[in-house]
Amino acid sequence: MQAQEPVSIHLTESGGLPDKEFYSIAEDSKGYIWLCADKGLFRYDGKIYKHYTSKKQRGLSTFNVQEDSKGTIWCNNISGQFFFFENDELTLFIDLKTHLKGELTDFVIKNGYLWVFSTSKVYKVSLVTQQITVIIREEKSLGVPLATNNSIYFQSKDSISSISANNTIKHLLATNLPLRTKNNTLSIGQGKSNIFKLNNKFFLMQNRFSLNTFFQFNNSFKRANGLEKLATTKVYTFFQKDTELWIGTSTGVWVYEYVANKFKLKKRFLKNVNITKIIKDKDDNYWFTTLNDGLYIIPNIHIETTTLSPKNKNISSLDKINDSTLVFGLTNGNIGFYNTQKNTNTIINIPSKDRVSSLIYLPSDKLIVSKDLS
Repeated sequence: MQAQEPVSIHLTESGGLPDKEFYSIAEDSKGYIWLCADKGLFRYDGKIYKHYTSKKQRGLSTFNVQEDSKGTIWCNNISGQFFFFENDELTLFIDLKTHLKGELTDFVIKNGYLWVFSTSKVYKVSLVTQQITVIIREEKSLGVPLATNNSIYFQSKDSISSISANNTIKHLLATNLPLRTKNNTLSIGQGKSNIFKLNNKFFLMQNRFSLNTFFQFNNSFKRANGLEKLATTKVYTFFQKDTELWIGTSTGVWVYEYVANKFKLKKRFLKNVNITKIIKDKDDNYWFTTLNDGLYIIPNIHIETTTLSPKNKNISSLDKINDSTLVFGLTNGNIGFYNTQKNTNTIINIPSKDRVSSLIYLPSDKLIVSKDLS
């Protein structure tokens, strides 16, 4: 048998989806699903996708959709424009084209300000006056911010920093990671560093010497082990589900647990898909945006499918032995046992190749098998 996959619903353009390339997704406080796509910003009400644009918008693509504490929806684009949605309209809030010069930036709406994080500067823009203040200038080393606990965490050149609820910037912890090598070349590779959180622990992913490298930090800063398989994989997003870390990558979703100070891989799914963002909606559905394959929705993460090898794929009967073992009969006459925990199977070859029409497992460890007569 092949690996188990959660049962998913695949939404595509042929089925009415307005695009196939999606960068961001969010559910607002009213239950609407917002999608940032190559063709623009869309709102989904469960039936209809409604497209929103601004007359001042340069280009269609939008990114980083999010809802602020007042229920206002925000997004931006690669041209340095930042928009908010209000009264059923998408309105341009501010244009930072001359500041950002074509760089797609991450941003956070918090504490009365639009905080914009480029690779070399952090901008603080008043939501009331639109006054722009540059609060940090660095060499190209600033990372993607993480907004949590009423603070914003981000990585600067040589430290982990935070912006508190009263808008005070504090350097929390020195990373002591060299920005340049002895040959004066940048040790940081392409792609921004990311701060993510799991089980009240903070982690940093940084591309160093062309490899994704992971660190843990709280009171100290140290390497995090167990994520080495992601060293050369494009990582798009991090999502915490209970005690699990779901990582959206160019090779699908990787699910990890953090046990005994080490990440342990639990499972993978949607392996051939570029997963750009993951959310869980109010009805406990999981949404996955992709870079080129529409949307995937998993209504129940605990229901999985398993694919049999081609020669054993025609199951004609099935019964349960215990909580971890299934027994199944095949049309080719053989019998198989499947371990649901280890995802392994054993096939018993039966001399008679007649189809197994039914089988019953008895508590006395006996198996009754009925076969069609040829």
